Amino acid sequence: MTELLNNPEIIKHYDLLDKIGLIDYIKVQQLRVNSREELMDQIIELFDKQTNRELTDYVLSLLVDRFIPSHLNFVFQPFGDDEPLEILCYEKMKPVASNFKIDSLKPYSEFFKEYPNTLSFPLFEYKFPDTGSLEELKTLDPEMIVPMLGMNGLYGLIIIGKKMMGDDYTNDEVVYIDRLMTFTAIWLQNNVHYKSSVMDSKTKLFNHSHFSRQLTDDIALYKRYDVSCSLLILDVDFFKKFNDVYGHLAGDMVLYSLARTVEDSVREVDVVARFGGEEFVVLLKGHNKKSSMLVAERIRTSIEKMDVVFQEQVLKVTVSIGVANISPGINFTEDLVSQADAALYQSKKRGRNCSTVYRSGLLARARYIN
Repeated sequence: MTELLNNPEIIKHYDLLDKIGLIDYIKVQQLRVNSREELMDQIIELFDKQTNRELTDYVLSLLVDRFIPSHLNFVFQPFGDDEPLEILCYEKMKPVASNFKIDSLKPYSEFFKEYPNTLSFPLFEYKFPDTGSLEELKTLDPEMIVPMLGMNGLYGLIIIGKKMMGDDYTNDEVVYIDRLMTFTAIWLQNNVHYKSSVMDSKTKLFNHSHFSRQLTDDIALYKRYDVSCSLLILDVDFFKKFNDVYGHLAGDMVLYSLARTVEDSVREVDVVARFGGEEFVVLLKGHNKKSSMLVAERIRTSIEKMDVVFQEQVLKVTVSIGVANISPGINFTEDLVSQADAALYQSKKRGRNCSTVYRSGLLARARYIN
């Protein structure tokens, strides 16, 4: 567009073109092109964000370049429909704690299939049929409500308050919000689908497939760069009794609580996964035989101290752990898993609620036991 205005023929007839409004038209189109280029740059940066908090902080920074909302409230549907919604609130551009709560996005899902764009709250209030759910939102004194829609429906809502300075939101501001939130919804959709592909829905740990890929990568690192790693396999002692005596909900709670305790007992760089059933695995980066045993015992004792409260009853849990450390003879994931599994059987044979490190001969002994 700039090149067009500098064209000698345009300059020669500039006064005439300006008089008929063509110059202004070209300038408006230039502003639109610049705005779209700016939006694309923002979208590229948006997709680099890793967490909901990073996403909301970035979206807020983009909005305040154009206007300052009195408050913003982000409601996210997390991975797993049984989880509570994640709510992030901002006032005067700063994150704040809030008493605002929404139990479910389901009352809003069908409505936003029919009305998928940004709406002024008065219009939303007029058209939305569920007056009970409206009351939750009205406590925020909202000005606009923005749905974040994807392939699987509604991933979240953004509730925007009045502008702190200026009049009502302009049409250009609403259009910008709508475009930005379209790509925010795509980010959420990608995030949810990625988590569903690598995570176990019951424990919110990594799943077996993701663990196997990580272990394959770590074995390759050891072969090429001599970077050590260790594998722990944990098995819940007498897990069947939780399901038989207290029911499957109690068993699920035991697994979930155990998962959180194991995560708290290791570093962020380590990989914790559900291996299957009541078995868990921990892939420890850069550990040796001595340090991996210390971690195993830290996990075991933390679980032993853990109280799982179910229907006013305290359930106590213990685990047996097998530990294997990578060595020159390890070529495949199955090799290290077999060694850790053999050590696990030794822990069970010793009476459970203990940890055993694999040593030569254990694998053959475990096969004999079976």
